[in-house]
Amino acid sequence: MNPTEIADALEEIAARPFDGGEFAFSFAAAMGSPQATVSKLRSGTINKSKVPGAVLMNRKFYAMVTDPGAVDQGLSMIRSDKKTTNHKPAILLATDGVDLSAEHVASGDSLHIKFADLHHHFGFFLPAAGMSRYKAAEENEVDVKAAGRLAKLYDALLKKNPDWKTPERRHDLNQLMTRLIFCMFAEDVGIFENNLFSRLIFTHAGDKGEEAQSCIASAFAAMNLPKGQRQKLPAWADAFPYVNGGLFADTLDVPKFDRGAYRYLQDACQLDWQEINPDIFGSMIQSVAEPDKRSELGMHYTSVPNILKVLGPLFLDDLDEQIEKAGDSRKALVRVLKRIEGIRVFDPACGSGNFLVVAYRELRAREMRVLERLAQLDGGASAQMFSGVRLANFYGIEITDFAAETAKLALFIAEYQANARFGEMFGNTAPALPLRDGGNIVCENSLRLNWNRVCPPPSDGEEVFIAGNPPFLGKAQQEASHKADKDLLFGDLGVNYKAFDYVVGWFYKAGQYIDDRPAQAALVATNSIAQGDAASTIWPLILGGGREIGFAHRTFKWRNNASANAAVMCVIVGIRNRSNAPKVLFDGDLKTPSSHINSYLLNMSDMVVRRLNC
Repeated sequence: MNPTEIADALEEIAARPFDGGEFAFSFAAAMGSPQATVSKLRSGTINKSKVPGAVLMNRKFYAMVTDPGAVDQGLSMIRSDKKTTNHKPAILLATDGVDLSAEHVASGDSLHIKFADLHHHFGFFLPAAGMSRYKAAEENEVDVKAAGRLAKLYDALLKKNPDWKTPERRHDLNQLMTRLIFCMFAEDVGIFENNLFSRLIFTHAGDKGEEAQSCIASAFAAMNLPKGQRQKLPAWADAFPYVNGGLFADTLDVPKFDRGAYRYLQDACQLDWQEINPDIFGSMIQSVAEPDKRSELGMHYTSVPNILKVLGPLFLDDLDEQIEKAGDSRKALVRVLKRIEGIRVFDPACGSGNFLVVAYRELRAREMRVLERLAQLDGGASAQMFSGVRLANFYGIEITDFAAETAKLALFIAEYQANARFGEMFGNTAPALPLRDGGNIVCENSLRLNWNRVCPPPSDGEEVFIAGNPPFLGKAQQEASHKADKDLLFGDLGVNYKAFDYVVGWFYKAGQYIDDRPAQAALVATNSIAQGDAASTIWPLILGGGREIGFAHRTFKWRNNASANAAVMCVIVGIRNRSNAPKVLFDGDLKTPSSHINSYLLNMSDMVVRRLNC
């Protein structure tokens, strides 16, 4: 049977009056088992289960029909059955005809639904038919599980609380999700007492989550109050530490939970969150709040190698050269540390924070290299016990609310993990709580916002590096709002800009920001900006009279760690104020020093090729 036929068969099962004695056999038939096999299963010949009311089909599924309200206990029973280990069913499922819970044995992925919605989730059951759901090879399994479970929790909460679908309430729901992620991460890495938040969910929220709303609200309130100021809260809430740092600063309503939402939250709590990879986790979680970006075929995010194509020549390679040249000179090493502390990174289209997270991680890694060398020169003792790289030096603009919230959280996770490595190397690090300054992420339209308000101009000893991957939208894909953004930027400049890709707006604003400042920018774009009319028209506006292209990656196919790689041909262009510093042109694996890089990304003088109207 193909997936469509399986979906149809499950829909037929869901539509009929529930018959507990027949369910497992109907399910086997829906998964493509021949009638002869179903007959053997019915007679008990190939049913490997000894549990009353349960049917175990070798390597296919283990199904149990339970008493009303006992679905979770039934799933737990067959999960712990030795027969499950011996016969390796792909799917475990338990149902009472009203609710249904299922689980992938291999991945631990879970599903909690109403029985009547069985067919809407046919993709989940494909392994019982011998079909595999795609999982991108480079995805971290914990990230995938976490994103999947949170997406189901998000949907279940919206279904139970339809009034939360308004933009104002969606913001509250987005904040709720980031707080939940923080709590689950915190208890698994030792910021909280072991399993502190999970114990709350499993012991105080009721059998079906009927008390989840109130107990989560009380826990959040406790984390916003120093101890000694919690008299109005339940006694158990005093076990939670004071977090502060903005994450719990506002009083936040908590939506109502039903059985399904409660089970998905429990499933999420049972993951090992210390393995989360903040480089990509933010983009995966972004899909939680954007159902149209979800897929059974994986999540999309910018790969770290692509990010380093931007950050490397922008500033990381120069830092590496400085560290190498410093050698054993204490004075030179301290100068490098001072420079690292003064670097500010700004992504004006930050999404869920990938570029900022990787930049933060890479700066911390170089800082630790320098400190380790200084410690060696001092006979093993380190004079500096805390990092000078602050989250306050990382800035972002993002138009999507949940992505902006997620970027802040991803930066916090990156900071905690870097601090843990710092502690392993030097035996000391900053305490995790209370939270201090966070990344400066604002939720706005980047092309309509004054960037100086977000990332103030650098002062003495500071440098600003703008980096990111703004949205590519050709003329045909641009909606009225996108065209209006371009009108605002270019409408008074006397150029024909209508056909330009949307991404040119970020290059233009980056050029304006860095002008006559210790600042540089490097952005990803579709290669259309280095071709045709755009190359001859837009670049004079971007570069003006005093700026130049410092480095560029010529056309390459965009690759990311997603189920389907983007088929976009891209370039990366770094712009800076005019300088005698070397210029570099990248073309695949070839790196060429250049005397001048023109708007066509060629190593030659400027030229203008214009359309000939005949």
